[in-house]
Amino acid sequence: MGLAGGVGGGLGEMGVYIMGRGVGRLNQEVDAQQVPAWMRKLGLASVLLCSLTPIPDAPLLIFLGTARFSVGLVLVFEIAGKVILYTLMAVVGGAFFSGIQSIIPPPWDSILIIGISLVFSILITWKKTRVPILNLIQRILRLDKLAEAKENSEKLG
Repeated sequence: MGLAGGVGGGLGEMGVYIMGRGVGRLNQEVDAQQVPAWMRKLGLASVLLCSLTPIPDAPLLIFLGTARFSVGLVLVFEIAGKVILYTLMAVVGGAFFSGIQSIIPPPWDSILIIGISLVFSILITWKKTRVPILNLIQRILRLDKLAEAKENSEKLG
C-alpha cells in the first residue's frame, strides 16, 4: 500500500514542479537567491525532508522547478519520501486501529478514527496552525541558524 500510494503521490506532485519549471523558463534570469537559504543548503535532501511530512510540499517543488533542479532526481526523492511516509502511515494507522477495535466497539471505532483524521488534516492545512508547525520544524532542524551562519560567512568572505 505504501509503494502504490508513494508512487502515485510522487507522480502527482510533479505537476507542481513542471509548473515551476515553466515559471523558470518565463524568467530567464532565475537568481539562486530566489530559492530560500535552507533549500539551497539542503539541495535535493529538502525534497526528501518535505515529502516525508504530510505538510504540502508544492511551494518547495515550484522553487526547485524554477531553479531547474533535475526532474529525474526530484522525482526519485519525492517518490522515496512519499513511499516512506505512506508506509509508516499505514503501519501506524493499522496498529492504532487494531488497538482501538479492542477498546471501542464498531462503528464507533471507525467514527473516532475518521474524526481524529479530520482534526489532524485541518490542523496541518489551516494557516493559523501550519505556520507554528513549520516554525517548530525549522527550530528543531536549526535551519534558521544555518541560514544565519551562511549569511555571516558571506559577509566576512
